Amino acid sequence: MSQLRTLWQLYLFYGLISIGMSAALVPTLSTVAKWFIKMRAFMTSIVIASTGISLMVIVPASNQAILIMAGGPSTSLQAVLLW
Repeated sequence: MSQLRTLWQLYLFYGLISIGMSAALVPTLSTVAKWFIKMRAFMTSIVIASTGISLMVIVPASNQAILIMAGGPSTSLQAVLLW
């Protein structure tokens, strides 16, 4: 986001991010809703909360890996760990 120069770039960036999040979140939520009939709302909230919590962990960890390993090896390490 530090490279955004105009307002349309901001809209495009957030539009692409929201499409990507929806592509990952919708199948997960629909699967959880089918699996847990009695506690559907509770389990849906767990899935939504875990998305935010995982971002709070992954982003700082990725930042530290990039700073320590100088870019190249850290990208490979992150690909292996997140796969």
